[in-house]
Amino acid sequence: MKDNIKNTDRYQSLFHHLRCGVVVYKTDNDGKDFILTDANKALEDICKVDKKKILGRKARDVFPGIVEMGLFDVIKKVYKDGNAIDHPTTYYQDQKISFWASNYVYKLESGEVVVIFDDITKNKKNEQELNKFKRLFDTSLFGYAIADSSGN
Repeated sequence: MKDNIKNTDRYQSLFHHLRCGVVVYKTDNDGKDFILTDANKALEDICKVDKKKILGRKARDVFPGIVEMGLFDVIKKVYKDGNAIDHPTTYYQDQKISFWASNYVYKLESGEVVVIFDDITKNKKNEQELNKFKRLFDTSLFGYAIADSSGN
């Protein structure tokens, strides 16, 4: 029994210290809607919400942008067929927040659906800047050379 308590504490600590956001949903109305049952600290930080105020609420009420980004349909599909889905990088936006997210959705044995996501906005902005310079380089009328400053 003591080891079981230690394992529970271990997994709760892991859950709440992950850098990626995690939200757990239970089904409402046989997969037509979903209720938030748990979330970690990273989700609170990324989505600028207070966990205490969102638990027990419907997914689309808390995160209305999940419909437009296609994530709500992914959650429904994972709930119905049980197969995990790596949802492609998508832009999330609602009235309060916006960010680029990479999502992984899977179903627990309990029937709950878990969404794990990374806020990759900084990476996306860096990629856009790099592409801007690449286009400039590719379309320039002037020649460029790259020199190795180490003398090699």
